[in-house]
Amino acid sequence: MLVSLAVTVFSCFGVIAAVSTAAAVSELRRRGLQDSSPAATDVEVSDKFERATHKKSPWARGTAALCLGGALLFFLTEYLQNSLHPFQQPAPRTHTCSQGLSDTKRARFYGDLGGFSHATLTSSPVASKLIEAGLMEEWNFNSLEALTNFRMAGGLDPASSMAAWGEAYAQGPRANRAVTTTRKSFPSFTPADLPAVREASERALRLANAALAAAPTSDLAKKELAYAQAAQHRYEAGPEPDVQAAAEIEYGIALRDIGHSWKDSHALAMAAEAFMNYSPWDYQLANGTLTWEAVQAEALIAEVLRLEPQNALALHLYIHLVEATSPLRTGKPSAAEAEASAERMTFRKGPWWTGFGHLLHMPSHTFLRIGRYHDAVLANIHANDVDQAAEAVCKTPYGPDHNMAMLINAASWGGEVHTAEQYSRQLTDMTKLFPLATKAQGGPHREATFLLLVWTMHARWSDILASPRPGSLDRGLCPAPTNAYAMAAWHFARTMAFAATANDSSSDPAESAVQELAALQEAAGQIEPSEPTVPGPGQGIYGCDYHALAGIYAHVGEARVLMLQGRGAAAEAPLRKAFEIEQGMGYMEPPRLLQPVRHYLAQLLLVLGRANEAQQVFEEDLAEHPDNGFALQGLYRSQEVQNASLDAIEETKRRLRTAWQHADTPLLAACPALGL
Repeated sequence: MLVSLAVTVFSCFGVIAAVSTAAAVSELRRRGLQDSSPAATDVEVSDKFERATHKKSPWARGTAALCLGGALLFFLTEYLQNSLHPFQQPAPRTHTCSQGLSDTKRARFYGDLGGFSHATLTSSPVASKLIEAGLMEEWNFNSLEALTNFRMAGGLDPASSMAAWGEAYAQGPRANRAVTTTRKSFPSFTPADLPAVREASERALRLANAALAAAPTSDLAKKELAYAQAAQHRYEAGPEPDVQAAAEIEYGIALRDIGHSWKDSHALAMAAEAFMNYSPWDYQLANGTLTWEAVQAEALIAEVLRLEPQNALALHLYIHLVEATSPLRTGKPSAAEAEASAERMTFRKGPWWTGFGHLLHMPSHTFLRIGRYHDAVLANIHANDVDQAAEAVCKTPYGPDHNMAMLINAASWGGEVHTAEQYSRQLTDMTKLFPLATKAQGGPHREATFLLLVWTMHARWSDILASPRPGSLDRGLCPAPTNAYAMAAWHFARTMAFAATANDSSSDPAESAVQELAALQEAAGQIEPSEPTVPGPGQGIYGCDYHALAGIYAHVGEARVLMLQGRGAAAEAPLRKAFEIEQGMGYMEPPRLLQPVRHYLAQLLLVLGRANEAQQVFEEDLAEHPDNGFALQGLYRSQEVQNASLDAIEETKRRLRTAWQHADTPLLAACPALGL
């Protein structure tokens, strides 16, 4: 209230001084004193304003100052509301969500969907909007909100075939909802889901037949009947995973036919999705080439993007199709092939822009793989803001914790430590920031390890040693029966901190490092291997593999204590063991391990005088994680020690400056975590 009153009062003075202010601004422009650089400070801008108005009358200077004061107060108010991120912050929710959004409020929330439309036979404009929003939510992988939209559309128009079809679509298999024989703790499609999707698809077929009977010449009615027939055939075969996988191929062929018959790019995009559903997150053969199903999907995606460059599903799928490849894995840097898709979704407005956090997050899968860490940060900040806006109006966002994990990872790799810290704290506060999403994911547990690991990666030893012992509800990113993993991460961070702050092996911190290592090894021993999840390699996309992570921490901690004790040569063996564990974990984005073991190993080799071997390890890491500052710093040091050519050293230094251009902390070693 007081702020609003003050703004009003100053605005009155601003009106009086309008002419004088306009003259001052004109003078600024004439003299070229306006600084558009984002690095310009408020003080610099004020000084220039003062110089531009210095020769005005006292009255003009006074009234201009009052106007400037009002403007500054207004912008200060806005800044306080928007200080966390460059995007608009939602107002905090002050009501409960027992009723959720009404159909009209939902339609209003989505706005014009960035120009996205999908023609349907319906008597209700609101139902039409909700069907379109349902498609976008499913392409956003938010099946919960997609299903709600389709059901609301069906309630508004019970005769809508596409509303019923959408219910079947939103409850079916997809890339992150693999087919399993029994219900799992993670999202899966099971025999128990068949009755619902069969009922919805059969209802869609019945309604489509009725619509065509009422309008036999309607081309749209014929197309909707084809959609319904494809959905009905998709679910009629049976629940077994191999049977359903084969049904996905037939479904994809049917959708492809719809797309070609009616020039429907949406059907073609969903056909690509169906082909990818045959083996989700597993699209390459052993030699690195795409599987037959993935080849079909890739061709369809390319066709869709020629017809509709802003098709959100095609852009989304292409990122997933190629993200896991790298020169070390397949000999092909295919992840970069999706760079254009990632750029479009990050820097151009489209249907994904205002209400679909997962789509906004998706470019970071590519950016992280190709070394554009700051752009990955930007994509996830936008996604996080959109997710918070959804929660504020009682919509459940999809996977905001995953988005924040990607953001923290990218910020850490790019040296944006303050940003990594900020979002690590937000991740810890998930239950407050995202109560609906937390409830949907099923647990009151809190993530309590990222902040410790960020601090370890960047040698923030005092912060680590001031961090309290994990509580009983503290976990990592995934659910777990106990807090053993959080304890392991805490002891790991403290082992590294005490070792780094010890003056010699006989000091009190050195003894504390030995004690923390013992506690770390004990905590790691309490973590049993967990059941793999599906889809995805190794532990799958829903598995954090705490057993492997804790084992890596124990080996790295052991190596660090050995180095503290002057036994650097002996430290290589535990690091080699840690590296072997890491290599067996399988692909995941972001990587389950925040800092690769290669950084520790190569830094040790450099300390041991084996610069040639260190350089090889750093170069391998750069192939896997392009343009990361840690490996570039190590490459520079190893080249320097080996008296490499001046051109080679200067090129590495140039790459390092570029990699670290958004950092807020200096990088003095390839692995600050080793405290060397």
